[in-house]
Amino acid sequence: MRSLLILIALLFTCYFLPGDGTEENALHNVTKAFNDGFLEDQGAPCPIETQTEDRCFELLLKPIEDEEEEFDCGHYPYIQLRTALTTIHDLTPKNIMEQFFLSAPGSLFRDEVVHEFINKRGWKQNTFYNVFATSDNIVPLISQSEYVHVNKLDWNQGKFNELERMMDRVWEQLIVSQGRLFGSLYQDIIETDFMYQLPDIGEYIWTEDLIIAFMAESNTFRLLGTKKRLFVKIPNHNSIETEFDLIAYLIRTEHNGAAKLKIIEKRLSQIDLISNYFPKSYEPTELYQIINDEIVLSDLLEGS
Repeated sequence: MRSLLILIALLFTCYFLPGDGTEENALHNVTKAFNDGFLEDQGAPCPIETQTEDRCFELLLKPIEDEEEEFDCGHYPYIQLRTALTTIHDLTPKNIMEQFFLSAPGSLFRDEVVHEFINKRGWKQNTFYNVFATSDNIVPLISQSEYVHVNKLDWNQGKFNELERMMDRVWEQLIVSQGRLFGSLYQDIIETDFMYQLPDIGEYIWTEDLIIAFMAESNTFRLLGTKKRLFVKIPNHNSIETEFDLIAYLIRTEHNGAAKLKIIEKRLSQIDLISNYFPKSYEPTELYQIINDEIVLSDLLEGS
């Protein structure tokens, strides 16, 4: 009798709770159903001695997990009817989120996605943020705010090559010709006529964050800074390929090898390499050392 009640409750869950796919392929989070009190309402109470909802569902599912005609429980706490067109093994968290973006009429705001997956579907926060941050197919139009699936931009290798060729023209015409050390994505592309030479992405508009997302894959150009808003071509005549190279170059050419840290922080902030303070990830290196309130080139210390 108890197993029958559990089976009925889970069938109610599958047919009436929102899933993670289409109605035919619905993938359901039974932990969320437990938290919402749904199964208890359907006559499948959790044993009093059970300490957690996960352990509760292990006990509840055990009598029916071999029922071939009903449920696939292989990715517990997600369950799916075995009659679904797409198997549960194809519906990984990454695929589920990307399908959600693909099925949207346009771009999505981050808050919408958080609400959908954490609040409505019961995803754990660490699962959500890991998938959201690591998917190569979900890119920002505005970082931390608006995102879109790359397929909606009709993005492909040809357009990536076109983007690199445009960046090369910027580098030769604006950076090298003016004797500059680096380029700025915003000042040299977004705010210039080069903006109109960017590859076509349909109804969407190029943003600094979108360029950053795609140029992160480039082997020809390297993005610099905590916000990745500066760029250099690899190699270049100043041998600047990293943030460390640029910082050492500025200390050498503008301060004769040593300067107050606050002065360097201000300079790096002005060129948009850092926000305000010298980040821990930039100190110390084989190129320079920080001693008290000064930053000094390492070769200057070796010669002292």
